[in-house]
Amino acid sequence: MTAEVVLAFAVFDPDGLPVTAAYLAALPQGLDSYPSCRVRTTVTRLIIDRFPHVLDHAGIDRTFVDRLRSSFEQGEWMPETIATAVRALARDTIFASDAEYNGWSFEAAKEVFARPVYRVLMYVLSPSIVVLGASRRWNAFREGTHLSAKPHAKGGDIELKFPPNLFPAFVVGGFGEAFRASLVAARAHGVRVDLQEVTADRARWSIGWD
Repeated sequence: MTAEVVLAFAVFDPDGLPVTAAYLAALPQGLDSYPSCRVRTTVTRLIIDRFPHVLDHAGIDRTFVDRLRSSFEQGEWMPETIATAVRALARDTIFASDAEYNGWSFEAAKEVFARPVYRVLMYVLSPSIVVLGASRRWNAFREGTHLSAKPHAKGGDIELKFPPNLFPAFVVGGFGEAFRASLVAARAHGVRVDLQEVTADRARWSIGWD
């Protein structure tokens, strides 16, 4: 067993928190991996506010809680690894399945997109403009990862590239629900978001609407 795996299991109990422990074990340097990858604190704060007991699990080392709080105190950006670990904790302790997590991801994205600070960015004139501006919108929320979009008639193809194992498959699935929420915000009907491929460092979706 590598030192990284031992550290991951020390921070998150693999028996009580298998998704979270596996996520940290897959990262090359644990929570310190990929420091250039950052995300706005908005959704992570939403998780903690909505599910305040997610950090009370006995399988969480309190050093993680301290580090999370420190990230919040440092401003509106936080390490992507910490934010993803919070999503993994929610998947372990709140949601019974990936499908249930995806449903919450859609509702959470709708709530975030409706906030005044993001409304101008997300509520655009047409679904086609959503696809055309997908990279810019992604970059408004994240740094260190790359999203590209190729629009076509009533749809498009989206590709996301990221450092190895930064995003586990269930988190990638939640991103697809956020894409769907952005199209709904643009008044698209019959929205389809299909995850075509997900690997350790890349994901592709095909999206469309009626």
